[in-house]
Amino acid sequence: MKGRTNMRNHLLRTWVAVPVLAAFLLAGCGGARPSESEQTPTTGTEQPAPSQQTTTPAEPAREPVRVVVVLPDKIGLNPFHQVTVQGVEKAKADFGIEAQIIESKDWGAIEENLRAVAAEGKWDLILTSGFESAEPLQKVAAEFPDQKFAILDTIVDAPNVRSIAFREHEAAFLLGAAMGLVTKTNIVGMVGPMEIPFFRRWTEGIRMGLEAVNPDAKLIIHWSNSFEDVARAKELALEQHAQGADVIAAVAGGGNFGVFEAAREKGFYATGQDTNQSVHDPEHIIISQIKRLDVVTYDTIKALVEGNWSFGPAIYGLKEGGVGLSHLVDKTLERHPVLTDEIMQKLEELQNKIISGEIVVPDPLQG
Repeated sequence: MKGRTNMRNHLLRTWVAVPVLAAFLLAGCGGARPSESEQTPTTGTEQPAPSQQTTTPAEPAREPVRVVVVLPDKIGLNPFHQVTVQGVEKAKADFGIEAQIIESKDWGAIEENLRAVAAEGKWDLILTSGFESAEPLQKVAAEFPDQKFAILDTIVDAPNVRSIAFREHEAAFLLGAAMGLVTKTNIVGMVGPMEIPFFRRWTEGIRMGLEAVNPDAKLIIHWSNSFEDVARAKELALEQHAQGADVIAAVAGGGNFGVFEAAREKGFYATGQDTNQSVHDPEHIIISQIKRLDVVTYDTIKALVEGNWSFGPAIYGLKEGGVGLSHLVDKTLERHPVLTDEIMQKLEELQNKIISGEIVVPDPLQG
């Protein structure tokens, strides 16, 4: 959830807190342990046989690659962080890396946490995520020019930083199309975390997709001003439903569960975000907009382990498989009856046209 250097100045709270939780994800290091060579005793002037004089030195054990992840806040119910950690866990299992996860108490603690782990001097890679981490990383990366850093979901222009960002508006277009094809009232809603330019990729993406398939439909947008306020997100979803919305997109991080609770109580449809959230309530959460943070996290660590590391930006959209809709990304998922074959075929057709370039979804943050 880029190109937003000044965004943190608008958002950060005034207090800086120390990290409150570090979870250790350890894996054993590979490599064979050198065996002790046997010695044959000798007497007098007798010399050992040549075969006993020479031994083949064993290769030293390889040290595991060490990766520390500094999250901008607590994992909690936030699918964004949950999926990132899944990518780290898979890399640990496949490559035997040593990993540590640090959850910042709040956004004010990000810079302090990044600086603390960089000062340790033992990490092969320091990874962080989110637009809220961009400015803190810009400062800390300049202080430790020999340290490798990576950031997910935004761009930081620094020579020792690898940046991974997404074209979320492409997937949001598909989500808006799905909502426009499902609605019966021609009123749909979106509950987002905060009204800042970055989230225009969702509001405008959804709006463009909605208009492409159902130009008569109306989109209602509300902001919870939090990634964690379940109660407020629920209140806003109930308000949108009272105005006639029968499909509501939850884009509020952990607050999504407030939207889902409202959907369950009132019987409207909801959509999830970042991961397949239909698993929480398949009857009411019909589809999710996916951001493959697990894949890009894993790929970033893999590049380091295999010696294919590079700095600079890498952008993932529909074509690169970095974003999408849950039931198009994984067609084996059980599908809600409201997502008819006709609707799924239309969504896949739109997806293919975006991938081919026949449909261009403009980035609301550009121009």
